[in-house]
Amino acid sequence: MRTFGIWVFGLLASAFIGGLLASLLDSPYNTGPGNAPLGVVAGMLTFACVRLWLGQSPKNSN
Repeated sequence: MRTFGIWVFGLLASAFIGGLLASLLDSPYNTGPGNAPLGVVAGMLTFACVRLWLGQSPKNSN
């Protein structure tokens, strides 16, 4: 259950932060959706990649 919580809240937080950063970096003159949806996806994919990378079990040398 802990792993599920880490994934859910981690993906939600990274989506929020990615969307916020993309909307802040977007041009103020843009009237369309801008880069916020791409920022959300990029944040979620980055979190998943880092979580899988850091969550690898160490290989035994024996």
